[in-house]
Amino acid sequence: MPGNGEKRDSAPSHLILPSRNSTAIPIKSPQTLNAKPSRTPSPKKETFPPPRRSCYDAIPPVPGSIPTQASPFGIFPTGSGEHNDPAGIAKDGQQASKNPLDGSQLPLSSLNNPSNKTLFDIYAPSYIPLWLRAVNESIAVPRFCSSPNTINFTEYIGSFAGRLVLQPLAPVQLPAIHSVPVVESVSPDSLTAENYAAYFREALQNEIAAQATELRYSNIFAAPFELQDPVQQLFRVKIPGIRENSPRIDLGDVVLVRPLFHRSDVQELTEVWSASGGGKERGLCAPAFAGLEFHAIVWGVARPKEEVHLRVDGLTQRTCNIMFAVQEHQTTPVARSIACTAEALRASRSAMAKSNWLSRMLFPTPFDAVVQSTLPRGTFPDMKWFDTQLNYEQQKAVSAVVDLSFGNVPYLISGPPGTGKTKTIVEITLQLLQRPQHPATGQGSPQQAPHILLCAPSDPAADTLASRLASSLTPAELFRLNGWSRSFPEVPGRLLPYSYVDKDLFSLPSFERIMSYKVVVTTCRDADMLVRARLTNEALGYLARSTLRAVAPSAHAAVNELQLLHWTALLVDEAAQATEPEALIPLMVVTPSIESQVNTQVLSSLPQFIMAGDEYQLGPRLYSGCTSALSTSLFARLFSRAFYAQHPLSRQKGCPRLTASMLPMNRPAFTNLFRNYRSHPAILSVPSQLFYGDTLIPEKNTLSDIIRTWPGWKSPHGWPVLFVQNTTPDTVESVLSGNGLGAGALYNYGEIMKALRLVQKLLEHHTIDYQLSEHIRQDEIVVISPFKAQVHLLRKTFRENNLYGVNIGPLEAFQGLESRIVVLCTTRTRRGVDDNAARFVKDDQERGIGVIGQPKRFNVAITRAKEGLVVLGDPETLTVEGDPCWEAFISFCARNGCLVSQNKESSDLGWSEKFTDQERFKKGRLENALVFAVDLKMREAARTERKGFGYPESPTTRRRKGVSLKGQMLTTDDEMWKRGLQMAEDIQESTLLEDEDEDQQAEKEQEESPDPWNSERYPASRKEELTRKDRLTEESLGASPTLTAITAKSNVEGEKRVFSSEGAKEFDRDPKAEFEKMDCATQ
Repeated sequence: MPGNGEKRDSAPSHLILPSRNSTAIPIKSPQTLNAKPSRTPSPKKETFPPPRRSCYDAIPPVPGSIPTQASPFGIFPTGSGEHNDPAGIAKDGQQASKNPLDGSQLPLSSLNNPSNKTLFDIYAPSYIPLWLRAVNESIAVPRFCSSPNTINFTEYIGSFAGRLVLQPLAPVQLPAIHSVPVVESVSPDSLTAENYAAYFREALQNEIAAQATELRYSNIFAAPFELQDPVQQLFRVKIPGIRENSPRIDLGDVVLVRPLFHRSDVQELTEVWSASGGGKERGLCAPAFAGLEFHAIVWGVARPKEEVHLRVDGLTQRTCNIMFAVQEHQTTPVARSIACTAEALRASRSAMAKSNWLSRMLFPTPFDAVVQSTLPRGTFPDMKWFDTQLNYEQQKAVSAVVDLSFGNVPYLISGPPGTGKTKTIVEITLQLLQRPQHPATGQGSPQQAPHILLCAPSDPAADTLASRLASSLTPAELFRLNGWSRSFPEVPGRLLPYSYVDKDLFSLPSFERIMSYKVVVTTCRDADMLVRARLTNEALGYLARSTLRAVAPSAHAAVNELQLLHWTALLVDEAAQATEPEALIPLMVVTPSIESQVNTQVLSSLPQFIMAGDEYQLGPRLYSGCTSALSTSLFARLFSRAFYAQHPLSRQKGCPRLTASMLPMNRPAFTNLFRNYRSHPAILSVPSQLFYGDTLIPEKNTLSDIIRTWPGWKSPHGWPVLFVQNTTPDTVESVLSGNGLGAGALYNYGEIMKALRLVQKLLEHHTIDYQLSEHIRQDEIVVISPFKAQVHLLRKTFRENNLYGVNIGPLEAFQGLESRIVVLCTTRTRRGVDDNAARFVKDDQERGIGVIGQPKRFNVAITRAKEGLVVLGDPETLTVEGDPCWEAFISFCARNGCLVSQNKESSDLGWSEKFTDQERFKKGRLENALVFAVDLKMREAARTERKGFGYPESPTTRRRKGVSLKGQMLTTDDEMWKRGLQMAEDIQESTLLEDEDEDQQAEKEQEESPDPWNSERYPASRKEELTRKDRLTEESLGASPTLTAITAKSNVEGEKRVFSSEGAKEFDRDPKAEFEKMDCATQ
């Protein structure tokens, strides 16, 4: 309950749990005074691969470990000198094999021959000398270092509530660091309100155990420490991988540092120490270790340079081992959200709340819906739009949320890439601030002032929301709540006036100030700051009731509980990327008190919950893999419930148009966005067909001259999609390599050189017309690879060739981003032999890397491009396991000539024949439209005598006339595309005609207007004007069987139609009239 108190933890909350008791342990330090000096070895990163095991297998104890020492949070107890590593690693000081396990130097037969009893492990970890490993396995005494002065929540709460009403939250018990069998969290279908706590506690414990295991592989050996500030004892350390958050390092994190004392005979001494009956079993320190473990604090992070600044009080050595641990301040908010949500669900059931608000948000049922009995008007005359460029689906979503016409359940906005999800969320936020406020009680009662919490899973996504809102809101109305662990260089300069800084760290403003903001933008995890500061609806309501009860009892009885609600809405963007426990953190902020739920009669006065996302893109980033229960976000789980999935208008049902015959039905508490404003139709064709029911509508149909004229696009169509065959062998790092990439790190040098030459050709291409020169800039090109080693070498190679502006990074870093041209390097080309051909691909899938057999990663990689997409890969490897995504993409490229072979010999394209099977690989709607548009454009080009508005003109002619086509008229490409799309739709419709005498009921029904499928938008008075035809095209299409079929039957039932159209006879209208008809001509 809000009034319950706590005792403040003795250690700061941002530290990991104490690793040792305060009692010192007798240790013996090595005698190094008379030792001969030795050169300090180069730092090595412990890059052990994730073990090939189930995500939830218990981690076996190490034999011979010393039980007297407690392990720190996130560090496994180790005590034996034997290093439990895969084959190929030297043990107990024995010399490692001189032959590196480099796949490029070994024949495939020796690597993949099933008859051999022993197979080389290409993911074997790098060789680490025994004496360095012994330091990490040794006993130690901890020394805690000074931490930054962060928010004191006890003092903050006391500043506005005193200490008698509200006190800090009770501490949360974190799960143990070991995996447990999966019993409760089997699948999302097994989740209920009764087992909610057990379900997610189990999943969280397995995730923490997997994270601790993964962090151990990032440990660094013999790292040099460079003193930067002698006063504050700040040291600069290089940590490879933090640029890609591997490992993730933030301000305030704890890093375990063990100084090294090296001597010439340390290897021999360590062998004696680790032997049976040696110093390890007797509780002595390793020969190269003095027994003191510093709990260093991260005081600064420079991700581009991969450097951190550590506060290490009293460190005298300059060479140390570094170990990483699970951070308590990152785990506690998630554990707290699970416990509090489960308790709130139990309390609402026991109190017999009339609304049971939280249960509606997490487990909506058809009984919570509002029944719709009439067709909507299709227009929104009462809305005054802040963004006048919203399309119909976006406006419909905004109107539904503002009117609250769907009931008190979560409203979900499903938007594929580039469909404007964030734009919709921003418009909803602004409209909710302007909405006529609902009275809390009867007539004449005070009204609720809107206070909106706006969240996203990541800081960049939250910054995007705040930046867009900053154009309409002042710093007095909008607050960007940054976590105290965020560094200043990471925050856009424009948002600094919207933030609050105290003692050189981001912090919370005063109680009065934060309560005055209309919109607070933060990440899901940083919303825990509001929870700990007791700024939730439940805590604030308890504070108000307690104060009124003590000061004015009569006034307390007259106050309606709904008047005490501060937060009126929660909006979460990119919700599919957050785990469900992460989404629960901001949900705890807006959850109303039990008293509000029990006494309310007006459900519309309770807080609203809106989420936007795409369940077909990358979900939450987890250590425990995609089989974890945490891999299903709250957004995806809700969309899979029957309340949403079985709705007649859902995407699973094909997104049909709403007709009168469907009514009455439950009003949809969701909106599906269809219109893509990012990518060319050729880029969208395959993702639309694979993931979105072939429903995407491209609004970007033309290419700029510089992209369209690049000679690299292949005939006959010249579409901006290219698949470049690359069979150069991939390579893995040797177990003896110490270059920071790590053993088993995959790269492909031949692919790197092809990507380099391709990008250079793109940059060399330019157009010169009437003294106007256009080039492709370096910052308009992105090179993506799913392997970190390949990303590292790509950056190195491109920088060596002065290509500093080309953006190169891992696939995960580009979700939510876009680029003019994308070059995707698939990297993996290695295959096994005979029946074990998919050996290496399966290894990648077990480790959760690569783009083969992972549809969400494929979808993200393909849909980042705006005007050009180039994929480099080996088609045989990409489809070795029958991956339907890559089969569909390569088939699309093969059918349309978008292939480049390894060599220029025609025989090299023989592999493409199997991808052109028309029965196996079906064409999508967008592909059919593109093909027809090309054919129609060829016919238009033959009209040499027809000139005028809308007919083909060269770019040169358009520039000479000074005509800006954007927003004034359709370009030739636009016109051809619209006609091609319409013809493709009618071709598909014609296959649905079964009986010419079928009833014409669909024509008589009132249909939702305007509909999202480019349906009729003409006034009836203009019908005669808009049916003028072009004779040449009419004659060429007059004898078409398709046209005959469509003419014989002009209407199809609404349930069977994918798109509405007027038949092929209307395709060749006068272009000017066609332009005036199109309402999306200015998009």
